[in-house]
Amino acid sequence: MTKSHPVDIHVGSRMRQQRTLLGMSQSKVGDAVGLTFQQIQKYERGSNRIGSSRLFEFAKVLDVPVSYFFDEMPSNALAGRPMSGRGRPWAPPATPRFWAVARGAKPGALPVGGSLALTGMRLL
Repeated sequence: MTKSHPVDIHVGSRMRQQRTLLGMSQSKVGDAVGLTFQQIQKYERGSNRIGSSRLFEFAKVLDVPVSYFFDEMPSNALAGRPMSGRGRPWAPPATPRFWAVARGAKPGALPVGGSLALTGMRLL
């Protein structure tokens, strides 16, 4: 079994904190978003990750902005292991068309499959 990510644990604990502050049960929160209390338990423990649309629903039910769940996050929360699929930074495609647009050319002015020499653009 994999260990929960520190961010998931923090978001879950903030969810539990707000729920208890409002005096709501896990069942009541679950009913409001169409989940069982067991699923709410897993979210609050950080066992299950909360998707963005689900987090938005929880924010509405708990009457807080989405940012509330990330407030007071410990600075070392992201110092651990990288999240799956995020070990390498994103690199843009190294195509002449991409770089021409990145340098300010309007996409519609560029030939789709042809040479950029026709547009008078220089590649560095």
